[in-house]
Amino acid sequence: MIYLFIGQPGSGKTTMAELFVRRLGSGTIWIDGDDLRDIFPNTDYSYSGRIRNIEKAFTIARFMSVKGHNVVISMVCPYRAIREDLKANNEVTEVLFERDEHAGREKFHVENFEQPLEKFLVFKNGADLRRSFGELSLLLGV
Repeated sequence: MIYLFIGQPGSGKTTMAELFVRRLGSGTIWIDGDDLRDIFPNTDYSYSGRIRNIEKAFTIARFMSVKGHNVVISMVCPYRAIREDLKANNEVTEVLFERDEHAGREKFHVENFEQPLEKFLVFKNGADLRRSFGELSLLLGV
């Protein structure tokens, strides 16, 4: 299973992914967009730069999922078509992260973020970490 946590910077994807990976246990692979940019130096936030980063994450996720691992991806991933391709050919649970409170990363928001249209869940992240993680766990049935 691939869990795809998407949303604007500061929506809590990375924080919740870290907790969720612990909940799923050993053998779970976590791919974070910021970590991936550190591993494969890529400071190109243009459309093509973002696509390259997303494609690397998805390639790793597909490979590890086929090997029997649960995979959690936490990244902005603003382009619908590439997400839909991943969902069409793999077992994926896509979760759109939203947040009402400002998290200090608004200047990094992607203007052309394409909202999912089908086969996705919406998670409204709150200020209380424990409560929010409980709500996410219920949403995902884990």
